[in-house]
Amino acid sequence: MGKKQINKCMVRLLILLFLFSPPACTPNLPSTSLHTQLIEQRIAIVPDPSQVVIATELFARSKPQGALKGAGHGIAEFLGNVNPGSCSGDICGAALLLYAAFAVVVGGTVGAIEGAINASAAKTLTEIDQLLNTNLSQFASNLNLAQRVLTQSQTEIRPSLVLVSLQGEGSNLTAEEFLQLREQGFQKALILKITRFDFVGDKGDNPLLNFLVECDVRVIDAETEETVYQREFSTTGKPRRFNEWLKLSSEKLTAELEEYLDQLAEAIVNGLFLMQKLPISSGSWTLPGTARYGCCWICPADPVLKIRYLPTTDQLWSQVTSRQPRLEWEPFPSEEQQSRFVRTFGTRANAIGYDLRVWEYSKETRGELVYERYALSSPSHRVEEPLKPRSRYLWSFRACFNLGPRTTCSPWAFSLLPATPEACETSLIRAENYYRFAIP
Repeated sequence: MGKKQINKCMVRLLILLFLFSPPACTPNLPSTSLHTQLIEQRIAIVPDPSQVVIATELFARSKPQGALKGAGHGIAEFLGNVNPGSCSGDICGAALLLYAAFAVVVGGTVGAIEGAINASAAKTLTEIDQLLNTNLSQFASNLNLAQRVLTQSQTEIRPSLVLVSLQGEGSNLTAEEFLQLREQGFQKALILKITRFDFVGDKGDNPLLNFLVECDVRVIDAETEETVYQREFSTTGKPRRFNEWLKLSSEKLTAELEEYLDQLAEAIVNGLFLMQKLPISSGSWTLPGTARYGCCWICPADPVLKIRYLPTTDQLWSQVTSRQPRLEWEPFPSEEQQSRFVRTFGTRANAIGYDLRVWEYSKETRGELVYERYALSSPSHRVEEPLKPRSRYLWSFRACFNLGPRTTCSPWAFSLLPATPEACETSLIRAENYYRFAIP
């Protein structure tokens, strides 16, 4: 083979690698030493005081003309146009934020929002402005993500966490506050700051909107006062049309928002205290045509991962014949992975168990969690409760095991395709990347 032919082959190979194997990043999980410290040391959970105004600030940014930062007539004009049937553009997310504030704080509905405006004969517009600000601030305070993280951590892992209220700016603790933490015996401070709380989605009169909350998590060493770990966590909810959101009762909306926040707290606890960097391949750099290509962390065995190559390069729906399908995946860890554990940790993984989750697939996104099992003894499980016919489902699984003195879990398994910039190391699995199956 001539030099020109070899060069052409190399170019083609590089193109294939680019198309099928997106760049991988180092998984943003605690190192082994930090993981040990987080489990063994005394940690102060510090909620950022600024989160109590995050909802107000977000509303002001999303509403044209800054309804909550200007004169009261801006609010009156906006809310006077809100009705259960329509909404225009970005203003829909702002309307739902107000609706959520009334629902959670005072058990209100759309009528309660409009009622605040109808009371203008007895109240000045400035008082209405203050009323809405108060409800939004109380709403953000009721998120109590720090308490949710503390509660979630005590269910299984039980690290030494204590909820601490400081007067500073949360992520910018003063030297005096660090001294206060050290005097109370804390080695680390866990800072939780909600950076986004919003309803996002399409444009139009009746857009499809999704609940989104993002949180910046920082671990700060109380002695050196330096950040030793930082990561963004996020969660999304079930998408609905604007008018469908407004039809929810205050009880239903409150329960749903709390469920999403609990999911976020679970992700934070798992990411900090249950998972650590593992010396194994994530799957980001597997090549097309190989047995494990397209699998992140652990491959499904039945239903199998079906991949459609160029031009779309995504995964297809695997068909199952039963409403109670047997779901199966490859055993974890393999002997190669065990060898890596021994070289890194001086021990083999043992006491292997598996967690399984199944969600409905609804409106091109992950819907309701309809089935879950934990600590399964083998890498297969027959669904015990019949699923709906003529439906599509997303599923995932992970392995949990003893590695030395404590339990560690792998990341939840999913498909590499369609590709994302972070490949298998992403912290938020998109709906199209979950393993999937369909029931005819």
